[in-house]
Amino acid sequence: MVLRMSYVLVVLTILSMDHRISQATSRVAFQKPSIAHHFQQWMIKFSRVYSNEPQKQMRLEVFKKNFEFIENFNSKANQSYKLGVNEFTDRTKEEFPATHTGLTRRINVTSSSQAVDNTMSSWNWNVSNIVGQSKDWRMEGAVTPVKQQGQCCKFSGTVYYKQSLQIRKQCSN
Repeated sequence: MVLRMSYVLVVLTILSMDHRISQATSRVAFQKPSIAHHFQQWMIKFSRVYSNEPQKQMRLEVFKKNFEFIENFNSKANQSYKLGVNEFTDRTKEEFPATHTGLTRRINVTSSSQAVDNTMSSWNWNVSNIVGQSKDWRMEGAVTPVKQQGQCCKFSGTVYYKQSLQIRKQCSN
């Protein structure tokens, strides 16, 4: 009887431990990774190293703000696209255009160019009866996915050439 009671006690102890372990692991499995964890993974993926701890903390705050914006945008139901984390997620809204969009000075419109605009707008540019109302060139393979092109867009000529070939191929079929 004592042996049987000991056996039952051991079995109940093991079952109790198993239940506690499964509860602990299920809590861990459903925890969302922290922003700091995402930031560390992002730093590894994009080989980002900061010169000092204050710089890293400042970039973490910018990353956090941008990450939360991305998460909020993607959680909305009627979006036709999704945002994602990329190599610029630690940049502010002001930093990115200042360093990655090429020309930074403002170009003033002259009166002669306004005259050209006025002349061209008076022409009848309605060609929808010839080409149709719309054409989604993405579906025809003429538009490539968005990618990093560098600061000087040195590959834009190649992209233009490839797109032109694709469009000509589609038009000749």
